[in-house]
Amino acid sequence: MKGKLIRVCVVANDAAETMRDFNDLFGVEFYGPFDDEHVKLKVALHRSGGMEVSSPTAADDPIGFSQYLAANGEGIKGIALRVDNIQEAMDELKSKGVEIGVYFEHNLMKECIIPPQPKTHNIEVALNEFPDEDPVGQAVARDMGIDLYA
Repeated sequence: MKGKLIRVCVVANDAAETMRDFNDLFGVEFYGPFDDEHVKLKVALHRSGGMEVSSPTAADDPIGFSQYLAANGEGIKGIALRVDNIQEAMDELKSKGVEIGVYFEHNLMKECIIPPQPKTHNIEVALNEFPDEDPVGQAVARDMGIDLYA
């Protein structure tokens, strides 16, 4: 498996507020925030990649952002890697003793969340597979019903 770093995930109490603050302070533009019912999060994605801001919408979100916020507060939660074939990557990681977490799809994008564990040096890792013409932010935005050209 060969992965390419595509974004850093920031967990926040309020994705919309964090998105506005990063725009006001640094000029960072985002898609969203979107209600991602798959994983019970509000998600904002940087328009040119590199950063995701997520906040839980329920105490029982399957990725564990609520528990993370309670224990650690806001900050960098994990990274995302793009892979060519997510199923092959998950199979390879399982064979190496890595625990695989939540898997879901957004349009043409496939995503698997690998929870923090000793094998990942306690860093959450998201694996993403998507076609070149459909970057992750655009895939999620379309899935959430956002007009990308508005």
